[in-house]
Amino acid sequence: GSQSEDDCVDCDRGKYSVSAGASSVETCQDCVSGKYSPALGADSAAACISCGAGKFSTSLSSQSESACVSCDAGTYSSSTGASTAETCVPCIAGTFSTTAGAVSITSCILCSKGKYGDASGASREDMCQDCEAGKYLATEGSDAATDCTLCGEGKYSATSGGTEAAACIDCLAGKYAAQQGSNEESDCILCGMGKYSSETGASEAGACQLCVAGKFSAARGNDAEADCQACGAGKYSEMVGSISESNCVPCGLGKYSTRSGASSADVCVSCGSGKASKISVLWRV
Repeated sequence: GSQSEDDCVDCDRGKYSVSAGASSVETCQDCVSGKYSPALGADSAAACISCGAGKFSTSLSSQSESACVSCDAGTYSSSTGASTAETCVPCIAGTFSTTAGAVSITSCILCSKGKYGDASGASREDMCQDCEAGKYLATEGSDAATDCTLCGEGKYSATSGGTEAAACIDCLAGKYAAQQGSNEESDCILCGMGKYSSETGASEAGACQLCVAGKFSAARGNDAEADCQACGAGKYSEMVGSISESNCVPCGLGKYSTRSGASSADVCVSCGSGKASKISVLWRV
């Protein structure tokens, strides 16, 4: 038989035994999953130390803290002694975390303004996606593309990731945009010939005003009333929104006018006695 206590063998690290007088190593019990023990000859389950928050261990009879595995980045766990990866909780959509072994939801960082994150458990900031051009987002932590707000009518934005309504730029005078979410300047439509608009950010074709009678414009996108050209002296036009100088009508035979931009034949004055207008001579030829 054994002659001294030195013949008694310690239970190995990661195990313990509460039995006195044990005659077999089988009496040494495993520290359960989620715990470890670096001690030899432990005599109580209390010797098994729980893995800390943010970690877990699926192994029995672990001998050191290194057996505790950190929760992946993008997740966290406030539980101690965790025995499965399922205790690691994913950061919710709209947030991300680059930290492995996180112990609290506070490690989950909100996606910034102008971005959204539609997946839970995001582990990188670049998993937060930019709102598309033509849209903006003024709040943090958004979890869907539908949270991005469309630029309003009369505006556009060619830049993705806009963070405020000011990212949407007014269409220039002489143009308009009737639709929301325009994503390039070319979405602003030119006012047609015979029209002009001095209004910026115009949202409808009605902002384009007709050149008044006596004037015309063959150009598109006019941004001022002055862009409408006056019919020359000796001519008039009763047409509004005229697109061609050919719509300027000469004064009739024997009449003249020194006024440009005339809108009625009433400006045409008869030649005095003993005189004739040059145009009447040309028409006679």
